[in-house]
Amino acid sequence: MIYLIIAFLLAACRGTVGAAESTPTALADPTDSVTSTAAPTLPPPDITETHLLWQWTDSVPAALVASGDQVVVLTTDGSAVWLDAETGERLAEYRLWSGIIEGAVTGEVYSDEERVIVTAHQNPLLPGDGFQSRVVVFDGLASESWSLPELSDQRYYLIAPTGDELIAAASSPDPALPGLSAFDLDSGDRLWQIENGEALDIRQLTAANEKMFALFDVAEGGRIDARLVDGTKWWEWIDPSAPQPDHLLVSDTGLYVMGVSRVQAFDPERGTPRWWVDLAVSPEAGFAAAGDNLHLVPAPTAETEFRSGVVSLDASSGNLTWHALGGMLVEAIVVQGDTLWVLTKDIDRGTVSLSGLEALTGLERVRLEVEGSPDSLYRLAAGDRNVYVLGDSLYAFGS
Repeated sequence: MIYLIIAFLLAACRGTVGAAESTPTALADPTDSVTSTAAPTLPPPDITETHLLWQWTDSVPAALVASGDQVVVLTTDGSAVWLDAETGERLAEYRLWSGIIEGAVTGEVYSDEERVIVTAHQNPLLPGDGFQSRVVVFDGLASESWSLPELSDQRYYLIAPTGDELIAAASSPDPALPGLSAFDLDSGDRLWQIENGEALDIRQLTAANEKMFALFDVAEGGRIDARLVDGTKWWEWIDPSAPQPDHLLVSDTGLYVMGVSRVQAFDPERGTPRWWVDLAVSPEAGFAAAGDNLHLVPAPTAETEFRSGVVSLDASSGNLTWHALGGMLVEAIVVQGDTLWVLTKDIDRGTVSLSGLEALTGLERVRLEVEGSPDSLYRLAAGDRNVYVLGDSLYAFGS
């Protein structure tokens, strides 16, 4: 059966790689190149020595960021918690809402080593109940520096820190909360704003090298809006045939969009489409880029018995580079240096595992058992030295 899975994926990738024909609209001529966050300066860990360092069970983690020798965890009960990265000891906590949390909190946590930025959404238990969204910037250990006005009534924030600025999109028609704004990360002062209401259609914001990219899912099809740090429109790409974009990734090798049934690559400097692959992927597992490869998880299908493993595509062409863990259900992936960490489930045996693969070849170097139920949902996050599994509790693995 493994060979059938590999053959299916080979046919899916190699038979549908092509060059996109749509043309972006260039509106500025930037001089700086787009790059991703600099690689860690510490020597890479020996992943064969990786083991469980600690498990934190006080709350259910929703998101996490590694910040120096600490990790900051957003919990589903509405707290930002600072933990020691080596021991898991609680260092500080900040309650994002003072009242009782009616539904599970979701969101993201970011850090630039000087500050921590949290975006959190309090989701209702029942449709029609209240919905609240917050953005808080912390300067120092759990000390709030400033925050954006709280949103409610199904409105929410999307954010993208870039350099010394915070780009924020507020899904709200309120003129006091324009569709897209930039704030000084130190003071919270608004630097520029665009009152166009388009934030209602933004699926994702991301930033790299003080540039901002917004992914839209609009009636006209897929759309990417690229802007410079001062808000100037850089380029824009629209393709009426682009199917439902879900996820946007910017890396050293390019800009990639994952849709419901297609993966597309672009030149991030000009917005020029490079290639596309008609391949259904799992948006919950996300994208990961390392070196010249782009890693993703194919969507479960009957042809793969709903256990399609993880695949790597050549970033320059979209061709299949390798396929690993065929016959296993993959729920999350994350890159740490030259290692691709993969969270897998074995439904038949009732087990959950964390596998470390060579990102270049797909060779599995280590497999570690996670003491969790396959019925739970999992995410992965990576720091310079440790990798974290977010499930019903938080697991820290390192060497």
